Amino acid sequence: MKTREYILMFFIFDLLMVNAAIVLSLLLEGIDIFAKPPLNELAVVLNVSCVVTYLIFIDDMQYLKSDFGTQLRLLMQRLVTFTAIAAVLAIGFGLESYTRIQFLGSIFFFLSFKSFLSLFVVYKLALRKKGRTPVVIVGDNKIGREVFRYCKENKFSGYRPLGIYPS
Repeated sequence: MKTREYILMFFIFDLLMVNAAIVLSLLLEGIDIFAKPPLNELAVVLNVSCVVTYLIFIDDMQYLKSDFGTQLRLLMQRLVTFTAIAAVLAIGFGLESYTRIQFLGSIFFFLSFKSFLSLFVVYKLALRKKGRTPVVIVGDNKIGREVFRYCKENKFSGYRPLGIYPS
């Protein structure tokens, strides 16, 4: 898949997870979601927060196949940013009619779903390969040596450099 396809796929999944989290938090509160539909101010605040967070971190998709530590750091940055934007929008929209359980529960469920899905994707994309593909770098110059060093140091890349062949 191309990076833009991953971006769109993750964006759609995040929006679905935000709305599922809203429904779960309302059900946890004991609210009949058919009597009070979940498409309300709370849904607007959390969906807008999700969109804004994606726009802020859209360039971070280049690190999609990076190591686990980088992925975890970026995930935490996104989740903190999402929570901060949601809190600011909630204050701005005046969501006094919703309880803390509804608001924070929705955020908690979304953060749980997002963390699980993101770590699963990191596992599938970067960590699942037990064997690495052997490669020979063609070109004994500065760039060739840098590519060789990068592949050697970053085992998550999936490549096992055998050597450098002079061109």
